[in-house]
Amino acid sequence: MPVIAELEFTIGPELTPKAGYPVSPRLSLNGQDELFPADLLKLDLDELASLRAEDSKYEARFSQLFFQSPNIKEAFEKAAAQIDQAGEGNALRIRLLIDPAAQELHHVRWECLRDTSGNPLFNGDTVLFSRFLSSHNLRPLTPRAQLKALIAIASPPNLSQAINPEDPTIGLAPIDVPGEKQRAETGLKAAGFDVLTLAAPPNGSRPATLENILAELENGYDVFYLVCHGGLVTANGAVTPMLWLEDGEDPIDATRLVEGIRNMAHPPRLVVLASCQSAGADGVSAAASGTLSALGPLLATAGVPSVVAMQGNIKMSTVNRFMPLFLSELAKDGHIDRAMGKARGHILDCNDYWMPALFMRLSDGFIWTQPTAIPPSAPVADPLPATNPALARFFTDLSTTTAVLPLEQALDPSAKVGEVIPTAPSIWKLLTPAANMPAYAMASVFASHRILVLGHEGMLVFRDSTGKNPFLDSALTWLKGSRPAKVILSLKPTDTLVKFPSNTLNPGALQLLLVGHGYSVETVATLRDSTQLAQAGIVIIANSWGPFLPQEIAALTGFVNGGGGLLVAGLGWSWPHPLVFYPMNVLMKAFAAQWTAN
Repeated sequence: MPVIAELEFTIGPELTPKAGYPVSPRLSLNGQDELFPADLLKLDLDELASLRAEDSKYEARFSQLFFQSPNIKEAFEKAAAQIDQAGEGNALRIRLLIDPAAQELHHVRWECLRDTSGNPLFNGDTVLFSRFLSSHNLRPLTPRAQLKALIAIASPPNLSQAINPEDPTIGLAPIDVPGEKQRAETGLKAAGFDVLTLAAPPNGSRPATLENILAELENGYDVFYLVCHGGLVTANGAVTPMLWLEDGEDPIDATRLVEGIRNMAHPPRLVVLASCQSAGADGVSAAASGTLSALGPLLATAGVPSVVAMQGNIKMSTVNRFMPLFLSELAKDGHIDRAMGKARGHILDCNDYWMPALFMRLSDGFIWTQPTAIPPSAPVADPLPATNPALARFFTDLSTTTAVLPLEQALDPSAKVGEVIPTAPSIWKLLTPAANMPAYAMASVFASHRILVLGHEGMLVFRDSTGKNPFLDSALTWLKGSRPAKVILSLKPTDTLVKFPSNTLNPGALQLLLVGHGYSVETVATLRDSTQLAQAGIVIIANSWGPFLPQEIAALTGFVNGGGGLLVAGLGWSWPHPLVFYPMNVLMKAFAAQWTAN
């Protein structure tokens, strides 16, 4: 289902107590951003906390407080109107960005928000919702393979003697390990996952200790599904989440689990934090300690792409309906916020429907990369200028996956190059300044498909001591192949060539350089015209800071599939926002390439 509009709310901390939280709505529609005036979101958290046991009153009061801001209301109404005009089959994505200094807002039940008519908002695949979190630990996603899931269920002995974070006067109830195992394994296996369960024998292969969990996760899993008790401990003004695993009678510091996952080369794509009622529970919702929902932001910022955390002791009957549908929808395409909305709509008649919360750091909601636009096939090389054998080998010698070219032969030494990485390594050859160094360029060579990714737009206009640019000579010859010697140069108003021109790096200088290489040049402000692209041999895009329309990405995909050469230069570290929103990364996700902040 195509997402035609994205509505984002960025909420900062209160400047003074009870003054309200600054909120900035932003609506992205048809490639254009509309920023609404900042406003104050006045939420009385104490009042909402007093209503936690009265679901309908909580929903009504929270929704009233949220929509009392005229700017928030206007942004919602404008987004809803676009969905109505587009008709069935289109979706609106809503992202909530909570400042790290306003973590108390993660205890609010955002998932139960209702519109001004009293209708639930986030209960299907038309309005997609997530709590968005940026991460400096931004690992690339990989294509889907055979799906694997690790289940860990912990019910250590003497739980009845533990301090219950919900009610210190009573202990913790033992977890129904066989029942939880049956529910989790049934849902995951039905969705096509290979499953391994850690639980105390005979219910699992090994106990769910922290050491066993981290060791098993190192083997690479798509989903990590954890069932255990948790609690929040306050000491010296700091709040620490704790988990009762099988490490003994005392709980462990949950940040040890977070740090263990942070240091993994391949963390799970999804972590599910489930806290279900014990066997024999009567189904009455309990007040949530917030432990598992507090872990959601920590895991997301540690590099986990998505986290589903229960905001309380969700009823087993609700899990039995929610989880199988969520997992089966997720397995279809990896579109997690769509799967979440679909499954939440299925349990809307349950009074704890709001408990599953989605935290993610994915701009498009996909937890694995979609099929690349470049299907593997036999490589074909064209003759290149013989001025630099190292460059010729980079573009034509496919016996290795990496080539070395000193950076000073491709970029002015005063420039700070950025790192480029493949998300499907098998289809890229990397160019590094020295052995075992990060790549500053990469080329994809499959049949008639040719793409060159550069870590700095300055490589386009570089000249060596002789006044030449051997790298560009070889690149243009390889990219053109047998197509016309015509270049289409993207000059959107948001491209850095236009926004930040310099004496050497500007549209005029690049056009003159290309003409000097024997190419005709056509400049365009949009790349959506497939017929126009088909008449060129090469398309060049230099560090665009503005969004690419879906029609543009589709047209460029068709151009590459038709044998055209695509030359894209970016600079990830220059982008001042989370890299998942970097327009060049959004564009090149379709071709399995990304820029990092390095």
